[in-house]
Amino acid sequence: MTPSGDADRFVPVELRSLQCDSIVPVSLHIVVRGRHVLYRNRALPFDATTQANLRANGVSALWVTAADTDQLHAYFERQLDAILHDADTPTRRHADTPTRRHA
Repeated sequence: MTPSGDADRFVPVELRSLQCDSIVPVSLHIVVRGRHVLYRNRALPFDATTQANLRANGVSALWVTAADTDQLHAYFERQLDAILHDADTPTRRHADTPTRRHA
């Protein structure tokens, strides 16, 4: 669900793109009643239990502020090696891993 009003201030992040047992350097938000609400503050561990709880509640994406996208892309780049060498990660997900867009 994309909330109206502040969609230009937040960008979605697929839950599956966050590496378990990592420190996500940006605050993560969920959508509650059409509004972005802080779910997890920056620099807290993101683990398998957190991911499982979100999935169990029907959450497939979290949101970050548009201002944090550079930090998020840097996180993805740091996690890229772990993602690509994870034998449990399907090949299709390797291809879908978000990376910085170059102009």
